Amino acid sequence: MDNNVEKIDNTKNIKDNNQNLQFNGIFDSIESNNKNDLNNKCDEFINIAFELKSNKDYQGAINNFMYALESGPSTEIVFWIILDICVLYKQLGQSDLAKEVLKSYHSKFKDIMSEEVMREIENNL
Repeated sequence: MDNNVEKIDNTKNIKDNNQNLQFNGIFDSIESNNKNDLNNKCDEFINIAFELKSNKDYQGAINNFMYALESGPSTEIVFWIILDICVLYKQLGQSDLAKEVLKSYHSKFKDIMSEEVMREIENNL
């Protein structure tokens, strides 16, 4: 009789493990979908920003670049978005805002922009 109890326990453990694997697979899939959604949103914001910029709606472009930053773009893109925001603020005659944005994002993304590059951008604002 002990063998039967042991077999039932082993079967239950196998079922529990399979269920955990299924749940983990679901969560991995949801996490992957969320990352894809954020990447798509980021791309969408950037595309809208470029369109607004080409139509000389600089404030609208800045807003969409900011939304893009908040949606978590890849680090390769962050620098270029920040640079574009600074240039747009300069075109609007708001260099002080450009410097604030530059400093705030520099502290957040130090690994993608050296102090020297930041100073160079600041000097051109």
